[in-house]
Amino acid sequence: MLVNAILVLYALGMIAGAFYYFSHQSLYVHSEIAQVKADMVPIYADQTGILSQWSAEEGERVGQGKQLGAETTLFSGLNSAEEYPSPTSHPIVSPVSGVLLKSNAVVGEMVKPDRPIAFAADLSNIYILAYIDEKDIDRVEPGGKVEITLDAYKGRVFTGYVQKTGAMAGNLAESSGFSQEQTKEAQRVPVQISIDSPNNVELIPGMNAKVKIQKS
Repeated sequence: MLVNAILVLYALGMIAGAFYYFSHQSLYVHSEIAQVKADMVPIYADQTGILSQWSAEEGERVGQGKQLGAETTLFSGLNSAEEYPSPTSHPIVSPVSGVLLKSNAVVGEMVKPDRPIAFAADLSNIYILAYIDEKDIDRVEPGGKVEITLDAYKGRVFTGYVQKTGAMAGNLAESSGFSQEQTKEAQRVPVQISIDSPNNVELIPGMNAKVKIQKS
């Protein structure tokens, strides 16, 4: 009798587990290929000159208007040679509050207004970028509810919604730097997702995430 009861309980557990798995598969689209992202804002010099000073480092938090460095301009921009008495120093500042993610700054090299010196992640617009299997994308629509978990905050579930999807499927290895071995040439579609973040949680671009998107 005891053995039979154990077998019955085991069978019921298997049935319940299978029901839970298949119900979730039918209600949600899942992806473990997702990251915290932010808009990348280029930082330029105001004029053509020589980068004379640069103090900001990659990964550093910067405030809007914070001076990151300085350039020395040799010309005033006027036509007369008499208007070029001496070099002039101009500050280079961050246009946004965020994190400096990439810097091409080399002191002593020329800088131009059309050539980015660095890039800052705009923390006022944090979102999740997830890649969804091509076969599932027709069930994902803007406005769909999303549950998000972050590797950095295990055990916590964040909420959000789908903001937009990619116009066409692309190779993940080409679009986000993952190797072909990792993706096996899988065709996936990028999906941008908002995330409702509590004030006591710090979200940094590059954090790995997992998403569960409610099917339309």
